[in-house]
Amino acid sequence: MPGSTRRSFVKRGALALVAMSILRDRGERIHDLTTSIEGRLPVTETRVFAVYKINSHLADADAGAPGLGSRFDVQVNQSLPFLNFSGAQWEMLVAVRSLFRDDLLDGSVYDELLVMRSPKRVVGGVTVRF
Repeated sequence: MPGSTRRSFVKRGALALVAMSILRDRGERIHDLTTSIEGRLPVTETRVFAVYKINSHLADADAGAPGLGSRFDVQVNQSLPFLNFSGAQWEMLVAVRSLFRDDLLDGSVYDELLVMRSPKRVVGGVTVRF
């Protein structure tokens, strides 16, 4: 075996021991469905935004090969009108997500696919606009 082929074979073998599901074939077909929904309840000034992603090749540390998986991002913004003084707008934010990247459009498709055990994040806070 030539040196570079042997090194890549050894690296691939070592990677197979740790994370078999991130090894890819040259001619693989990836099926990806991403949907989002955004809504606003005018009476309570509540805004909801959700993204759900289903993909046929998400990496999984426990699986032997890539498989069907999903990731999500849900955000709820609630207006706090009783705090609106001196022209500032106050909102409460609660978000739960398992998507690894913030912006799905700027990166490669593999940026999200190769993340094993994507962390679940819960964010809460208050935003103030002056």
